[in-house]
Amino acid sequence: MKRLVPFILILVMLIMIPALAGFATGTGEKVTLRVTNYAQVEKAFKAINDAYMKLHPNIEIVYEPTPYDSYQQKFGAHIATKSGPDIMGNELSYLWDAADSFVPLNDKIKSEPAVFNDLIAYNMLYRYMDPSGPLLGLPMSFNGNVMYFNKDILRQAGLDPENPPQTWDEFSKACEAIKSKTGKAPIAMAGREVPLFWDWPEVQKNFFSSDQEILDLGRGKIPWADPRMQKGLKLLTQMADNGWFQEGWSTIQGIPDALDLFSSGGAAFIGSIISDVANWKQYETALGQDKVGVMLWPAVDPKNPMMKKFSGFQGFPHCITKWSKHPKEAWEYLKFTVSPEGENLFLQYAGGQPNNKKFDRSIAGTSKNFAKIQEIIVNNNVQFVLLLSSREQEALARGWTQYGAGDITIEEWTKQLQDALEQSRDKKLK
Repeated sequence: MKRLVPFILILVMLIMIPALAGFATGTGEKVTLRVTNYAQVEKAFKAINDAYMKLHPNIEIVYEPTPYDSYQQKFGAHIATKSGPDIMGNELSYLWDAADSFVPLNDKIKSEPAVFNDLIAYNMLYRYMDPSGPLLGLPMSFNGNVMYFNKDILRQAGLDPENPPQTWDEFSKACEAIKSKTGKAPIAMAGREVPLFWDWPEVQKNFFSSDQEILDLGRGKIPWADPRMQKGLKLLTQMADNGWFQEGWSTIQGIPDALDLFSSGGAAFIGSIISDVANWKQYETALGQDKVGVMLWPAVDPKNPMMKKFSGFQGFPHCITKWSKHPKEAWEYLKFTVSPEGENLFLQYAGGQPNNKKFDRSIAGTSKNFAKIQEIIVNNNVQFVLLLSSREQEALARGWTQYGAGDITIEEWTKQLQDALEQSRDKKLK
């Protein structure tokens, strides 16, 4: 028996060494990562988080979804106090403004190039799109602006839903027919940012003739009093003046109110996006797959090549906060969100348009709208509302609400926008 003791001790030590080594390096410790983004994608992120934790048993994801309409307040509080989640999602301009709060990922491009090679794009995650600056995060989606329509309402108005209006003249006639024959709102609208930020670029684009003009706008080289910008604002406000929106539109929230109006059959059209918080899957689920159609916005001049382009951007980006105690684990989680597995779950549960080239298209099933969107996004330019500074975006949203309430003129709105531009010259596209 005495002879067995040394052998037993040796065996015990051999068993314990890997465990002790794990605690020494931290690999055996339970790590908690806090993640926050919009509550509108909660179902998808619960699936993503569950899949990740199954692959990484030592990681616990504490998910903190926040409704879209209150998200910026909470985001701002985290930034101001330099505390909160390890991983935060938001829209580009907010991330650009808060860039000093996030861990730059530039070194990962060299150390793990495969992560980036699989993405459709990520250049907008450089601060102000400046490749010499910090890369702030990884975008999950390739998002952008389209117009959805309710086929039943178009039929009720005597229109052909299989041939929706392509020109602004046709669109004007369609809106008037809808208003007079159906009693429904031609277009679902709201005050503030949404769906304004999805609509104004498509109206404004009618008065640009090249991608260079979009970049010039983003760089602050085009003043808001420029005739091109004035034509865009006037065409936008003309829709309101014509009564094409539902009554009281300027007093409601875009998310959820305007989206709910369209989803419940209360409006014929809505300017929206293809991914993330408001997309084809949500509208099809609400109205029925065969009741919804999707198209690019109608063109004032059908010969303008800009109106044949999809206004796209890299959406739903997530960043690692500098106060995170677990940046290595946070990076591994970020990689998973943009991997084929993570992106497929995003598509399956939220209708997200994956930014990873290797996603499984069959997950969208028989949706004609998803198939149409895949055709639309091929020819694209930058969704340029995101190239505006956060001050300009705020002035655009505030002025839109004020115009809807009858409290402001286009001239006064223009001055607010120009003042915002002048106050944010150091926060413009490079």
